[in-house]
Amino acid sequence: MKKVIRMFCRTSLIFLLIHFASFGALAQNASVTVDTARWNGNKDRLVMKGRSDTLNLIFLSDALTGKELATAQADDDGYWIAKVNGLSISPCYVRAVSGGSTAEARVKRTGGNCSSAGLPPDLTASIYTDKLCFLCHGDDGKGIVGSGGDIQGKSAYDTQRAIAEELVHAGIDVTRQELKALTAFLENPTPLQPLETVDFSDPEQCRICHPRQFREWSGNMMAYSALSPTFSALEALGSAFSVSQGGSGFAAGDHPTALFCQSCHNPVDTLLGSFPTLSDSNGHAMRDFATKAGRGGISCDICHQISGPDTSLGFGRLGDGIANTAFVLEPGDTKFGPLDNPEYSPTHTSAHGQDINMQDGYLSSSEFCGTCHDVRIPPDANLTDAVDPVTNEPFQRLENLFTEWKNGPYGPINNTVGGVVTCQDCHMDLGPPEPAGSYAEGETTVYPRPRYVFEREEVSTHYFTGIDIALVDFPDQDNEARDENGNVIGQVQRRQILMESAAEIAVSAPADADSGSTIPITVHVTNSGTGHNLPSGFSQERQVWVELIVSDNNGQTVYESGTLVDTAHPETGETEPDGNLDDEDLRNLVGPNGGSGVIDPLTLEADVIHGPDYNRRHEDPPVYQGLANFGNEFIRIQVDENGEPMRDDQGHFIEEEVLMPFLSTHTDNSFSIPALKTVDVRYDVDVPAGIEGPLQINVRLRARAFPPRFLRALATGRPDLVNEKMVDRNRIVDMVFAVPVKVQIQ
Repeated sequence: MKKVIRMFCRTSLIFLLIHFASFGALAQNASVTVDTARWNGNKDRLVMKGRSDTLNLIFLSDALTGKELATAQADDDGYWIAKVNGLSISPCYVRAVSGGSTAEARVKRTGGNCSSAGLPPDLTASIYTDKLCFLCHGDDGKGIVGSGGDIQGKSAYDTQRAIAEELVHAGIDVTRQELKALTAFLENPTPLQPLETVDFSDPEQCRICHPRQFREWSGNMMAYSALSPTFSALEALGSAFSVSQGGSGFAAGDHPTALFCQSCHNPVDTLLGSFPTLSDSNGHAMRDFATKAGRGGISCDICHQISGPDTSLGFGRLGDGIANTAFVLEPGDTKFGPLDNPEYSPTHTSAHGQDINMQDGYLSSSEFCGTCHDVRIPPDANLTDAVDPVTNEPFQRLENLFTEWKNGPYGPINNTVGGVVTCQDCHMDLGPPEPAGSYAEGETTVYPRPRYVFEREEVSTHYFTGIDIALVDFPDQDNEARDENGNVIGQVQRRQILMESAAEIAVSAPADADSGSTIPITVHVTNSGTGHNLPSGFSQERQVWVELIVSDNNGQTVYESGTLVDTAHPETGETEPDGNLDDEDLRNLVGPNGGSGVIDPLTLEADVIHGPDYNRRHEDPPVYQGLANFGNEFIRIQVDENGEPMRDDQGHFIEEEVLMPFLSTHTDNSFSIPALKTVDVRYDVDVPAGIEGPLQINVRLRARAFPPRFLRALATGRPDLVNEKMVDRNRIVDMVFAVPVKVQIQ
């Protein structure tokens, strides 16, 4: 850790600023550039790349010590590259001289020290700018205050008042761009200007150089995230309910839940300030205010302009860079990627391999995905000091994907598979039936000219397949064609392949039974192919269930669970049964007259009772019958007049399942199956006397992104966004079939 030096002499400070600003001015006007300088301490190798407008020799040296490093020469297109092997220590900065012009660049390092190590703190030689600046310019205690007289007549923007009495300078790394910006600030100390749409590239621009990645992205849920009508309806209804309960909703404004959902689904417009307050929205969904750039959702410039994790504390964030958009986004010309040795791109600067904390492989890590794929929501609608009454955490775990992976057998803590398998290894590889982490080999075009095509050992796909598909018209949802790597293109087809590889199922039953007896049947469900729980993500609205049918020798059903019945749904315009079972609810809960039950448009609660397939295994004593659904649940715990949780005679919370996250006080995530775990589900089936055997047991594991009742609740509350046609598109996926089992009847 470098020693902190406190300076009180404004003359000395300004001298240093002018000195180092001029140090960087050479590069600004030079006809030679150093665009990339990277040292790999593991291989003792320095690689430098740049441009020159002449064919003169380029002399490369350590900018601080003057040590000569190499010479290079630009090609006919004006690009040069130099590699230096066998270095025992890295330069901190390199200098290029050619034809009377000079350019310098900071060396990015993987391991080791640089050439000024052990010298007094040097403005040009350390790597802690961001961390130390954020000590003062953090998220808490901001204000425009005086700088204690160090720079008279000036003020420091967004500085914490408590430490503004003295100028803190740490001998830290200040890049040429930062020095230039600071010098300009001293001359005109105004806040940074707001972001503009031009700060984010249209994915169509990226398509020119990266056509494969664009094609794969354009049909996936990243591209769909800001446009999803189900998301928009849920956000709008949740916002309205929050306000009705004294909260502030999820629209723009100065409150903790402002744009809580949009920050992940549409980070561009969240940063641009495109969204209105709830009162100014006139009932419109937030997506109606999205810009063209924002409508791209999680576009190229979101993932590839994330420079590192945001380790600040915030709602639902514990300072570890996980959950609720815990990333640092730096819009600009620099694009971050996974490669240590990217080829030169004339359209943008490539900052690959390390994040702002000099951590290797951040973009390729599960922690990168964890910035959004753990979601933690308020325990109540008005964001008081409430906690989840079961977990005692100050939030509910809506999505727990990253945490499930981290603590599971594929993560770094409890690993049982011989090595960490990352999110990208399953969702950016070739996909099933290939093993996780199987990547295509081939060429990746980084610029549409033959010179800029190079061989990659691994080619990452950008399909990001999961259980979701678009419920409205969207590119490449149903497409059986295959791409150049042999991958099927359609998201429907990709989802089927992925889900078929996720689980295994088997059935145990006695070989024979007496007429009139009870047969114990056990279904063994194993989460054999996912790196997280099954289901996961928005797991309280996912459905993964067992369909079990026991039939006699004549095909007559003796017992069934997990089956569906075609009914009408007049609440969303389906006045007669339509012959489609995909849009039917499971029969553990039914309306008073059958069907899904009527949704109250104000409370969004369903008028339902226990149905014929109600799960009774939790009763005392347990009855081994009813639906086996592994989806988690939103739970509302009943409270008394003082707001205290109510309990029954056994001390258990009095609770009920609700449809929406904003209606719940607790998320029960205990039903989903952890990775590589097996759950045994028992059924006791009564054999009617005189039945003709043998009995046949047919079992399959089925999945669906949303319960139809949930979608119809959205349609009831926001019919402008969700309708029956979308419910019909919510298709069931048959994950795996068990080998049929026969039981002889004595």
